[in-house]
Amino acid sequence: MHSAALVAGRVFMWGSNDVGQYGNGIPISELVPTYTGLSGMQKLGLGDGFSCGLSETNVLQCWGYGEDGRLGTGTTESSSVPVPVLWP
Repeated sequence: MHSAALVAGRVFMWGSNDVGQYGNGIPISELVPTYTGLSGMQKLGLGDGFSCGLSETNVLQCWGYGEDGRLGTGTTESSSVPVPVLWP
């Protein structure tokens, strides 16, 4: 499980990061809130092993565990960095 906070558009996360839930490409888990390097977000959501964020330019991106199509990219691949969700 992982947790997150959105502070002034910057994403802070802590907890599990074993499948790239932090979105920074670094598979290191933290015990305290840590700035991930992701900024410019207006919304943030967490799922079971993945995270999604809506950018200030209204681009929905997800990262982390991709099984069952969780990232919305049309594949089941995981990603440790944000990838845009594909819309029909």
